[in-house]
Amino acid sequence: MRNFFSLVLALLILVTFGGVAFFLWNISAKAKFSRIDSKPAAESE
Repeated sequence: MRNFFSLVLALLILVTFGGVAFFLWNISAKAKFSRIDSKPAAESE
């Protein structure tokens, strides 16, 4: 059972880090897209 618990703990850590990394990457990607979208709009006006 000890190996099972260590495996579950490792999976939880991997999922947590993966979720945080994806969340941060998603925010940075949205920031880049919003900057790209806002530049042409500002130039056209």
